[in-house]
Amino acid sequence: MVWIAAKQGDTAWPYTTWRSYGPFEVVAGHNYLVTVGSNGIPSVNWKEWGARLNSDANLASVFYLNQASSDQILGITVVPALGQVADVIITGTLRKTAPDVHQVYLEGGKTYAIAMMSGEFDTYMTIEDEFGSLLAQNDDDDIVLTNRALNTHIAFQPPETGMYRLIASAFGAGEGNYTITVREIPVMMRVEDILTAGDEVRNDCYSKTYDVALTAGRRYYLDLESSQFSTYAKLLNPDGMIVAFDDGGVGFNTRIVYQATVSGTHRIVATSASNRATGAFAMTLREEE
Repeated sequence: MVWIAAKQGDTAWPYTTWRSYGPFEVVAGHNYLVTVGSNGIPSVNWKEWGARLNSDANLASVFYLNQASSDQILGITVVPALGQVADVIITGTLRKTAPDVHQVYLEGGKTYAIAMMSGEFDTYMTIEDEFGSLLAQNDDDDIVLTNRALNTHIAFQPPETGMYRLIASAFGAGEGNYTITVREIPVMMRVEDILTAGDEVRNDCYSKTYDVALTAGRRYYLDLESSQFSTYAKLLNPDGMIVAFDDGGVGFNTRIVYQATVSGTHRIVATSASNRATGAFAMTLREEE
């Protein structure tokens, strides 16, 4: 359902009046995605208060806070959400004149999936801290090659809690409409363990194995970290075939990004990149729907 409305009234900044739009038809127990279109400003400047149920259980209203005197709502859309709902949704139109800059608040210690999508141009996105230091960049989603790999996908771990700059641009001279989504990737498994001389030996390295159920179509992020040895990880599918491995990451650490092709019990092999290394390590597996 779409609701069309213009901003009501004008007050001195800051704008502290939450405005109600709706009601919208909803079904109990279902998740809904709420987006707003605006004129003259990025839609990130509208803060969503959320959907509040009315006295009728099948109706809901949406509340937004106007933060700039030039803001004008072109449309609010409420649709059933399929899969994980994004924490932040930004829509915009890129022109050739300059990149678009959006500020988002992210928490240190969490991992976010940040995607920039467009069906009109090849997207390119960088992430900077509030002082302009480059922290991450990517121009292609190399896991799901759709729309000729036009989309950007970055798994980002903020070094600390604060504001970060998402700089949206094109790879080349493209322009057009785009959407940026920011989702926290929840932890599905966390292991703290130690490689010892009593562990199983694989390729002259000590190793430990862990079984985990993965679901086809979902993307998984495996981080193996240690300050005592250089880590190495392998992921085996239910048939025992190696489907992903990595000894990269920052410093001694390993990261595997894998989109499961089949559902079932997979096996993680946590080991070292050097022969017979021992020491403590931590392994974190996150799942993105």
